[in-house]
Amino acid sequence: MRSHPTLSWIAFGFPDGGFFGALKARDDEIDMVEVKRDRESGVRQQRVDTYTPEPGDVLFRGREITPSDYEATAQPWDQRAIAEDGPGWSMTSHLPYRNQAAIVTSTPIVIDRDFSGVVAVVVELERLSRFLAGLQVGKSGIVVLLDRNGQVVASAASAVVKRQRRGEMPKLETLARGHPMLASVDALLQRGGVSLTDLRETRQLQITGPADGKHYFVTFSPLNFSDWVLATVIPAGDFLASIERSAVILLIALASLTVVVALIAILSVNRLVGAPLLRIAGQLKHIGDFQLDRVSRVASPLRELDDLSSALLQMSRGLASFRKYMPTELVRTLVSQGIEARPGGQQQTLTVMFTDVTGFTGIAEELGDRVVPVLGEYLKAVSAAVLQHYGTIDKFIGDGVMAFWGAPTPRQRHAVDACAAALECQRLLALQRAEAECCGGTPLRIRVGINTGRMLVGNIGSSERLNYTAVGDAVNVASRLEALCKVYGADIIIGAETRGGSPFTSFSEWRTTPGMISLDGSEPTSWASRLSRTDAGPRQLTCLRQQPVSAVVSIGRRKFSFNAVAPASPIHH
Repeated sequence: MRSHPTLSWIAFGFPDGGFFGALKARDDEIDMVEVKRDRESGVRQQRVDTYTPEPGDVLFRGREITPSDYEATAQPWDQRAIAEDGPGWSMTSHLPYRNQAAIVTSTPIVIDRDFSGVVAVVVELERLSRFLAGLQVGKSGIVVLLDRNGQVVASAASAVVKRQRRGEMPKLETLARGHPMLASVDALLQRGGVSLTDLRETRQLQITGPADGKHYFVTFSPLNFSDWVLATVIPAGDFLASIERSAVILLIALASLTVVVALIAILSVNRLVGAPLLRIAGQLKHIGDFQLDRVSRVASPLRELDDLSSALLQMSRGLASFRKYMPTELVRTLVSQGIEARPGGQQQTLTVMFTDVTGFTGIAEELGDRVVPVLGEYLKAVSAAVLQHYGTIDKFIGDGVMAFWGAPTPRQRHAVDACAAALECQRLLALQRAEAECCGGTPLRIRVGINTGRMLVGNIGSSERLNYTAVGDAVNVASRLEALCKVYGADIIIGAETRGGSPFTSFSEWRTTPGMISLDGSEPTSWASRLSRTDAGPRQLTCLRQQPVSAVVSIGRRKFSFNAVAPASPIHH
């Protein structure tokens, strides 16, 4: 702003109607103006921070916050940039903090194919008048910019500058009363010597001034910019260069000013806004993907963007602590699938697994507080096995784990994945037992129940707290099958639907030991199986000689009679 005195504003309009800009209020004052909606009250507020430029620095002087009805998206410069989808010029007389007629060049900003807002560079007409006052036309000539309606856009005349400071755009006939050269221009227009509406090419005229009787040379040059007309008035007595050459110089100066303003706008926005916003957008993507270790602070010369980056870093640190209390992979999947965090669910065919530590009550009484790392070691092993085989950890229930397969990410082989996870759990716990026996630790054994069937899955809970879980009879049966492992001395018991009920399930890699389940003592209608692994290889299981045993399992008001099998001596294949 200090290096280009003709600029009044460099501003940015946000898609929500917010506004942020730097205003050169005076030569010794720069104001940072922000208009945005207050989150709590919903009312738009205008914040003005005042700075005083110093050599090599700026000093903060004060801040003022007031209500504002200014909305960037309702302004012509913002609407034109969006409608034309490119840079261009427009007029405005309404900006935050002060209203003065101005010309605006604006262009939309798109980052990663997303519309981010509109950047605008504003030149107030008062500054344009002062720029024209610095141009020497002959010895005492004057330049005036007119629109086709006869209003003065800019002029070196002091009366024009005074009115523009008050936010006025004066008529030529009003100014002509006190200025002889402007009176000569007005006389030509009033007498019909020149029609601003029909002017299409440069016209040079001579007139005797009606106010002072002096002779003047007047040149009218139409500009391609905003349909303006440049009028040059030179007293005949002045020693002049070519009038046409002077007009060309003025046109070149205006064209150069336009190019410079556009270049400054592009470079300033890219450095101050575009590049930092692009990096902040990348940080937001890391947060959205829960890649919180990749979030870092993005430094920016704009305090607002710098504060935003610091807030994002602080938020990522808070989420990094919070994610230890929830299944991060589940949250990522729900967000990627667009599942909203509100109560609801749907019936699906899934596979659910329950695990439980054998004799945990005695272990807990024996170890006391020292049971926490032992329990953590077990939960870590089960969690790793479930996630390795595409499962969703529902919850930890004391020393138990509930997990399910097939939601929220659909898996055709969810029953196979669940069984593979159960066998992996047993393998990891076997390693734990070997290490515990070697190092004097606490060996752990677990029981696993797996069942497949229709169940309700989704966000279950209240509007204040939700749990993505599965409920239904099939879930209850899995829990009861886990409990039956204790009765029959089995490590894993799977339901009939898990063993072969799904057309996509194949257990050709494994062998299972089947038994029968019936309802209320009626004829057996379903099967349950004991699943285990041999030492011959990672995908071979023991086929057992069996002897039938039975038990009754009550789930709600329903009773299940389970005719299972108990292991005798194994036969290795």
